[in-house]
Formats: sequence, structure tokens, C-alpha cells
Amino acid sequence: MSLHDCKSLHIARAILHFAVAKSRGGVLSFEEIYSEYEDMLRRFALGLSRNEDTANDLVAETFMRAYKNMELLSVMPDYKQKSWLFTVLKNYFFDMKRKTKKESVTDYDIDCAVYENYDSDIDAQILLSYLPEGLKEIFVMKFVLGLNSSEISEEKNLPAGTVRYKLHQGITILRRKIK
Repeated sequence: MSLHDCKSLHIARAILHFAVAKSRGGVLSFEEIYSEYEDMLRRFALGLSRNEDTANDLVAETFMRAYKNMELLSVMPDYKQKSWLFTVLKNYFFDMKRKTKKESVTDYDIDCAVYENYDSDIDAQILLSYLPEGLKEIFVMKFVLGLNSSEISEEKNLPAGTVRYKLHQGITILRRKIK
């Protein structure tokens, strides 16, 4: 049995558990949260990971964490539930990437505003296209992967001060483009 199958089994059990709880007068069921956000989270995870198996694992882990925090989620308004789920998925993805660091940062091409505000009107891909390739890679390392300037400097073999300067340059370029 694969890790994905095991997580799917846990999700199925969680759905059953909360469906029973709802029939007994529970406020909000896991099944309702799952059915409402599963597709959105899967698309978001696929955009982050660029790999269907990894996306499935991200979604499964997000719902496992939702299951563990069901008391908290059940009292949140819908918009906060959505935000909580997307934040959990995003943070888990970044944690996985920080731990493994097996893939090159350049493999991450951002299709949408994948950090902080999923529904943002600003398309991160368009903004990144305004940056030169070297700055684009540093921006992805900083703002998508969450690396600090020291970690980026080690990866790129640049002094940390140069990394901070390049980040400043990129921010200046983007500010000009946005205005």
C-alpha cells in the first residue's frame, strides 16, 4: 500500500467519522469541507508541485491536518476555512522543499499568485517575466521557497549582501512596472 493510498484511507475514515458526527447535530462536517475545497486545493497543489503524485500527497496531508483541527475549522467562517486550508497546503509544500532540496529552483515556474493570496488579481508569472533570469531565480528562492539571504547566497555562491542588493533591484523594477 502506497503512502497516497494510506492517506486516502485515513481521509475516507475521517469523512465517515464526521458524517456520523453531523447526523448527531455537529455544526460542520469534514465531508462538507472536503467536497467544497478538494478540487481548488488539488489545482493549487498541482500548480505548486508540477507533479500529480506530489499534489495528491499535499492535498491528503492538508486534509489530515484539517481532520486533526476540525474543532477549530468548524467554528471558522468559510473564508477563513479556505485561507487556513490554502496556507496549510502552501506551508507544507515549502517545508517539503526545504527539507529535500533535491530539485533545482529553476524548475518552479509560477503560473498564478501561489503565495499569500491565491485569489489575487496580480499574476505572479507576468510580474516575474519583467525580471532578468538571475533576479527571477532569486525572487523564487526568497518569496516562494522562503529561503533567507544566507541560504540563497550558499545556493547561488554569492555574498549575502549581493543577494539582498539583487532583491532590492528586483523590487524596484517591479514597483516601476506596477505604477
